[in-house]
Amino acid sequence: MTCLTIATILMTVCQMAPPPETAVCKTSRYPEPVQYCHIDDPHELPIYTSLYDPGLCDAYPTNCAGDPATTATGHRWQYGDGTIACPRGWLGRDLFVAGRQFVCRDTGGRIHPMYREYWDWQAGEFDSGWVIMIDVLLEVETTVTALVQAEGWLMVPHWSWE
Repeated sequence: MTCLTIATILMTVCQMAPPPETAVCKTSRYPEPVQYCHIDDPHELPIYTSLYDPGLCDAYPTNCAGDPATTATGHRWQYGDGTIACPRGWLGRDLFVAGRQFVCRDTGGRIHPMYREYWDWQAGEFDSGWVIMIDVLLEVETTVTALVQAEGWLMVPHWSWE
């Protein structure tokens, strides 16, 4: 078991996974071995993006909490306004991903660091590792079918914020 804390995300996530290579870890052996790891700079992990559409909340409310017309920051979202769901500790920050500027205005149940399988575009194969999840608000109104078809995962190894 590895428990990972990233300073700016303000949360700890525990998973049955190896620790990140760049993390500083200590092991507790009681009652079971657990590695407690810490990363100061979130840029040591890649961003892993997916898409979401809060406009579908009325018809499919399973992934929506509260008023679907507003984000966690109270922002009344619009398609294409650069809104993304980020870890809670990043709310209000600008995030630059793949040459585009986004604003962290929302959160989500699975928006946190996690160890998972992903497609490595450079190697042309699947790999596993620790990533930071974000969800990008769709550019245009869609349907559930189109959202599922567009749900292409994107690994972004180099990103920045302001």
